[in-house]
Amino acid sequence: MIKKLVDNFAIRATLVYVIAAGIWITASDWLLGLFITDPHFMAQVATLKGWFFVAVTATILYIQLHGEWKTIYRQQAEIRNNEQQLKLVINNSPSSIFIQDLNQRYTAVINPPMGLSESDFLGFTDREIFNAEQADFLESLKKDVLVTHCGVDGEGFLSVSGHQAYFDCNIEPHYDASGEMDGLIVFARDLTEHKKTEDDLYRLNLELEERVELRTSELQDAIRELESFSYSVSHDLRAPLRTIDGMGKILVEDYAAQLDEQALDYIQRMQNASRHMNQLIEALLQLSKVTRSELRRVEINLSRIALEVINELFSSRDSVTWKIKADIMLFADPTLMRVVLVNLLGNAYKFTGKCEKAEIELGVIDRNGVPVYFVRDNGVGFDMEFAGKLFAPFQRLNNSNDFEGTGIGLALVQRIINRHSGRIWAEALMGQGAAFYFTLGE
Repeated sequence: MIKKLVDNFAIRATLVYVIAAGIWITASDWLLGLFITDPHFMAQVATLKGWFFVAVTATILYIQLHGEWKTIYRQQAEIRNNEQQLKLVINNSPSSIFIQDLNQRYTAVINPPMGLSESDFLGFTDREIFNAEQADFLESLKKDVLVTHCGVDGEGFLSVSGHQAYFDCNIEPHYDASGEMDGLIVFARDLTEHKKTEDDLYRLNLELEERVELRTSELQDAIRELESFSYSVSHDLRAPLRTIDGMGKILVEDYAAQLDEQALDYIQRMQNASRHMNQLIEALLQLSKVTRSELRRVEINLSRIALEVINELFSSRDSVTWKIKADIMLFADPTLMRVVLVNLLGNAYKFTGKCEKAEIELGVIDRNGVPVYFVRDNGVGFDMEFAGKLFAPFQRLNNSNDFEGTGIGLALVQRIINRHSGRIWAEALMGQGAAFYFTLGE
């Protein structure tokens, strides 16, 4: 750039000088010839005219030269500053930089890798530094660059003097000032730690996959055992209960006259206990079935399912006012959502049994863009201090003598909501009713 500036200055200075000299000589000689006729005086004036021309042209040259050199000095300072910044960037770069001539001998090295020095590379070729396999790899990459004049990338392990590292290399053609390719420039980044981390992650993933396979196998075994247990419960354990209940019925029907009132009461309690146990077993089987059944999500009308449940199961009391929001649409498993409504509406129906004007509501509200569905009643409610036990199997917050049930229903509801990637919670006040809220995931 400096050469270009100097050349431009020389051309401008020459043009200025030629034009000014031509104008001065031509015009001044013609003017002097008009006014001066004495040859001696003409010679003196011509001498003065020459010195005047020298002074004027020297002033013009000074102004031109001063301006040009100020520009040159400023650009030289910018170049030095840029060079310093470039050197700072290069010296602090995580990459090592190599320059090779067309014979692939190293002529410059910046940031030598693996704790080596410039002398370990300068003047040598790859074959004189690395082992045969690594040299073949590098030479094949560099041959492509020399032939195509296009950059290439490659990565692999390189080792020198007992030092080994994993490098990512970018090899580009190097050009001289005239634009001719005079060698290669190589940018090498040490990825040893990155490669080690990558290998560790790969190994951990393999171990994780093996653990997942093992856990999956164990889970499948557990499921088979659960299915076997369910079969035993549904057949082997329930058969004795049916026998007990049946024997109690025979005693009451055939031997009632021979039994006193206390004995009949014992038989009634025995029958009630066996029937309750049978209900518990049925509830446990249903809980197990919900956990194992396949989830099938489709668009459903929750309001329509609720009305069907009410008409089938909860239409015997005229004192209940049902408030069912119309056309609540959502994506969920229709069979499982029916189980949810049977239990939530059933609980509301049960715990409003002592209300003169019972109200049970099914609706949906929006909270931060998320639809929240709810079942609300004005029944007996419960103490929120014990809300943490609400969804645990066999946990009852109300007296079982006042309100019948197995204690499984809300646990069943929670598992269904969890399978839909949702959340369920309750809010209540003693004597003022309860509300159960739930969301469904995507």
